[in-house]
Amino acid sequence: MLICCAAERAPFTCTLPRFVDPSGSSDAGTEGLAPLPEAVAALNLFPMTTHIAGAQFGRRASDKVASRHESGIMAYVALLGRILYSGIFIATVFSHFAQRAIRYAASMGVPLADLLVPLSGIIATVGGVGILIGYRAKVGAWLVVLFLVPVTLIMHRFWGLSDPLLAEMQQINFMKNLALLGGALLIAYFGSGPLSLDKVTKA
Repeated sequence: MLICCAAERAPFTCTLPRFVDPSGSSDAGTEGLAPLPEAVAALNLFPMTTHIAGAQFGRRASDKVASRHESGIMAYVALLGRILYSGIFIATVFSHFAQRAIRYAASMGVPLADLLVPLSGIIATVGGVGILIGYRAKVGAWLVVLFLVPVTLIMHRFWGLSDPLLAEMQQINFMKNLALLGGALLIAYFGSGPLSLDKVTKA
């Protein structure tokens, strides 16, 4: 008995073994016939074929969704997100060179504040520009992480402060920096998105 099985576009034909009488008689009727083990093994081809076809259909569907997101409105949403996120790191670049900021950092226990405060501003700005234009955005995101971790832990310590108003303000800044840190980690993983220099250079 022949059964034709279609998998995607490449049909194939598999031959199932004949049913035989367990007693060994070759001219017995259909009653009491038992299938050989090979017949059972051959029938297992059908679930495998269905699984392969389903997986290929799922990949095609996900590729179409990703393509629509890259070419549609979601591409501009990602660009807007990069602009809004990077703005805070670019706009505050000059404040890191102000003597007032350097003195405040020194009072918070930052060593070599004259050097580290301006350097931290450069790191944050380079990372922010990389995210903004989407050029090596993952590297830019890691630079932002490098900037945020020490600044958050040193400059915005809210624990141990005697002034409750100051402690509350520092806690708000601390949580704000944690949110910025989470955004940087997402960009470090997912990249800049479709409307970016990274996308152009890869094309």
